[in-house]
Amino acid sequence: MRNQLALPLAFTLVLGLSACGGGGDEPVVSNNGTGVDATGADSNLTLKDVTGIDAVTGDIGGDSSLPTACPGGVGCDCAGPKDCGAFAACVQSPEGKKCAPKCGTGAPECGAGAVCGKVDGTDVCLPKHGRSCEPCDDSAGCAFPSTPNAACVSYGAAAGSFCAVPCASDAACPAGSTCQDATTAEGKTDKFCRVKADAKGVPGTCGCDPWATAEGLSTTCSVSAEVAGATATCSGTRVCSDKGLSDCSAATPAAETCDGVDQDCDGATDETGAAPLCDDGNPCTADTCAGKQGCQTAPTTAPCDADGDACTNDACANGVCTKGVAKDCDDGNGCTSSACDAKTGDCKTTFLPEGATCTDSDA
Repeated sequence: MRNQLALPLAFTLVLGLSACGGGGDEPVVSNNGTGVDATGADSNLTLKDVTGIDAVTGDIGGDSSLPTACPGGVGCDCAGPKDCGAFAACVQSPEGKKCAPKCGTGAPECGAGAVCGKVDGTDVCLPKHGRSCEPCDDSAGCAFPSTPNAACVSYGAAAGSFCAVPCASDAACPAGSTCQDATTAEGKTDKFCRVKADAKGVPGTCGCDPWATAEGLSTTCSVSAEVAGATATCSGTRVCSDKGLSDCSAATPAAETCDGVDQDCDGATDETGAAPLCDDGNPCTADTCAGKQGCQTAPTTAPCDADGDACTNDACANGVCTKGVAKDCDDGNGCTSSACDAKTGDCKTTFLPEGATCTDSDA
């Protein structure tokens, strides 16, 4: 006959907490054990919805004499085996390290949200879905005694990646999750339990459980945008803190400006694209980019055009284009007519007609 044992709130989470929920039939959008979803809105979930275990009875079955008083009792905080009684072992859970009851032959059965697994050679009740929905960047960080085949799977570039357990059908997944095709951080595609979309089709998301918050777990994310006709991508992180899971820290890619910052996230700063970064439109200045110091301008003495006449010898002075002296095209021949072409700046010479008056300067 199974007995009902009143356990501390923390241990109800140890027995059955999955970051995305565990057990029950109600959709679960919270993974912090508070009934509050990732946006901070009240999801009206009970603890049983989240853990699959009744918060009042804490049904583990079997012996009702297991102590629950802290320190050392079932559900109490622990740092190692010495912190728990002979009836329990110190296990990692989404709530942190807790004393969990031993299981197996002659021991109480585990609750609905837990499974009997080995920790350091000891059979102990473990969270059924391990570290599901905790942020990650590689599958090694998702392994757990009860879910050794868990993997770090993508929820989309902007959302990041989160731990998930493999599955063959929805029945193997926590409430609020479904068995879906997903790609792991190592590039393998398989079926994993992922939070399902809501009624409007918005993809499900994960958040931060107490362990993820305490450890400051994070996941890599990215934001992409079109820059100069090509797709540019900036990377960032999402981090768990007492404020929940942060938004992606990645900047939105943009065209480069002269400031020493890599706006298009290609690994280079202040590179020139189709147009110079620091062109002020003045032909009499030399414009250069000095990184964090911004654009630098210096006057030049380069040729320029002040009046649209190629026959005037215009030049830059103190950053201003100044009109010069007109070009002399006289060839010294009294029988020719010479003039400068205002468009090209070339001298053009024509011969006077036969019989035209000319002079040799001798009256």
